[in-house]
Amino acid sequence: YHHVLTNIRVEKRKDYIMITEVKKVISRIENELGDSGRLLVRPSGTEPLIRVMLEGKNKRKINGLGQELAKLIEKKMN
Repeated sequence: YHHVLTNIRVEKRKDYIMITEVKKVISRIENELGDSGRLLVRPSGTEPLIRVMLEGKNKRKINGLGQELAKLIEKKMN
């Protein structure tokens, strides 16, 4: 499986999962990956970052999904 990690620098420490659009995109990506991949989104414990990690068989697909989610989180949290 391919592995993609994106770090999004955020200005304010907010709970990203409480943002409706972010929740919807996370759910859609998890459904799209199904059993052929995984998504992990978590705040860094030491830096003002949200980390987005995807694993999957199709590198182009997980790159695109990761970029989509990262851009949304950056837009909504900054």
